[in-house]
Amino acid sequence: MKPLSLSQRLLFSIASGSAGMFNVFFNSALPLYLGRYQLPYVLIGFLAQERSFLGSLIEPLVGALSDRTRTRLGRRRPFFLVGAPLTALLLVVVSQEPPTVALVLILSFLPFFLGIANVPYRAMMADISPPERRGRLGGAMALLEMIGQIGLLGLLAALWATNERLVFYIIAGGLVAGFGITFLAVKEPPIPPGPPPSPLRMASPLVYLKRVLAFRQAAKYVASQLLFWLGIGGVTPFVTRYGVSELGLSEATTFLALLVLLVFTAIFAVPSGIVGDLLGKKRVLAGGLFLFAGAVLAGSQAKSAEHLIVALAVAGIANGVTTALGFAFLTELLPRERMGELTGLSSMTWSFAQPLGATLAGFLADQSGTLRTTFELTALMLFASFLVLLTVKPPAAVEKATDPSAN
Repeated sequence: MKPLSLSQRLLFSIASGSAGMFNVFFNSALPLYLGRYQLPYVLIGFLAQERSFLGSLIEPLVGALSDRTRTRLGRRRPFFLVGAPLTALLLVVVSQEPPTVALVLILSFLPFFLGIANVPYRAMMADISPPERRGRLGGAMALLEMIGQIGLLGLLAALWATNERLVFYIIAGGLVAGFGITFLAVKEPPIPPGPPPSPLRMASPLVYLKRVLAFRQAAKYVASQLLFWLGIGGVTPFVTRYGVSELGLSEATTFLALLVLLVFTAIFAVPSGIVGDLLGKKRVLAGGLFLFAGAVLAGSQAKSAEHLIVALAVAGIANGVTTALGFAFLTELLPRERMGELTGLSSMTWSFAQPLGATLAGFLADQSGTLRTTFELTALMLFASFLVLLTVKPPAAVEKATDPSAN
């Protein structure tokens, strides 16, 4: 497999940039938008996630379908033409302030509709890039994702107070344009020779789980990422609230602190991908997780804006590592013939974890009377993720990975 050029990596990563805009909108602006509906905080926390708790149940099916799709356009790219426009359309509907019941139903599934495009998109990484270069590709995807998030924060600062509906339209247009550019610019390689894929059959949950757990190293890594997303999901909705309620900062200062996190993530994403390819993705990823846990723990003890910003800058460095290498390392543990299905399954797992982490963290904050416990819980989860990652053994010959359930 021929490595991608720099221009090819960037063109493929443009879709990540548009998805980054969508993600930061859900975490930062959507809670403000939902406030006018006078919804309880527990429901706002549940809805204001870039991952769909309910829709995640279908993500493995989307991935499995992409494994079995055979068209002139490829097997992954046709899903871009469904997921991105459908998500854009529903964003426009949400911008019109629909009735409360309709809004809750749409937002409960909206991130899943982006997953229709995003799950095959991420699986496509393994189709177009050799394992020893996927860290570089993951770094480019993380860089464009952070640029999209930083750009949207700027738009929110400039437009949200005066023309919030335009923000919805820009995100919708960005999704269509981003996935459209990647669709047109990056072609899928020919499907590897071999027997046609087996028909999609429904197995009993226990049988299916047993087959999935046969990929032992991948299962351990997904468990590590489950702990990671439990922690990150718990802290993400409360960063700005933490600065205001615990440190007495203005909202403008807390947005600046969040911007510092994103900027440092963007700066260190590409170098992290390169270093991961050179030194080993697991080794660099483990260092990033350990650093992340320490930064969040330090942030939990912040006494001033300066202390919090330094902690978030260090967390941004660690986030650059985990964003660049998190999925790239997973692709080395999965067989290519089931890459889409198992990518969807891992995404489903993390989609459950993130809202669950937010709910648990909010409950602990309510019980303790302080958001510092939220940061402490996240630090604990990240350290546990680090310990589980240490048990994962990457294969010596990645390209020869086979499907153990077929034996």
